[in-house]
Amino acid sequence: MRNLWISMVMFALIVPPASLTAEEIAFPKSQEEIVRSLRFSDKRSVKNGNGYEVKSGKVYKVINGRSYRIRGMNVVSASGIIPRIGALIHFDFDSAEILPDSYPLLNEFGRALKGGLSDAAVIIAGHTDNIGAKEYNQKLSEDRARSVKNYLLTHYGIDSSRMAIKDCGETKPIASNDTDGGRLKNRRVEFIRVE
Repeated sequence: MRNLWISMVMFALIVPPASLTAEEIAFPKSQEEIVRSLRFSDKRSVKNGNGYEVKSGKVYKVINGRSYRIRGMNVVSASGIIPRIGALIHFDFDSAEILPDSYPLLNEFGRALKGGLSDAAVIIAGHTDNIGAKEYNQKLSEDRARSVKNYLLTHYGIDSSRMAIKDCGETKPIASNDTDGGRLKNRRVEFIRVE
């Protein structure tokens, strides 16, 4: 059993999460939509006896029809069954400073995390477009995710332990980086429910 758990953790570290498109990720704008989108529901994604399932908010790897509880962000993200949503938060160019036109949307997230999602833990994942060096974009995405976390902490008192940050840089585009509109969608923050 221990070897199986170690194998699943190694799988989580090696296999990259599945790519999403803009159509596959929701961008809710109200507290109610955010709560509805980030609620756990029992789901199963199993083919030929293997896959993933969620039961009562816990994630399981299904191998040959048997379920094994797992932990690991990349496996969970790759499964496509964990609630995740996007937020188009605007920042100053080349900066992690949140622009005031994004405050209303962040306020909706704050109210959702204080209200209907008061028991939730989330990963705030920062993303960038592909303009600039990869290393720079990686750091910028981390700084932007941290800015969102700090906003929610400061303005809504969301416990820091409920919010982890992840830097994704330019590695997970949901639209083409060949157009201004596509790059705008790729400069986003995602909220991924993990508990």
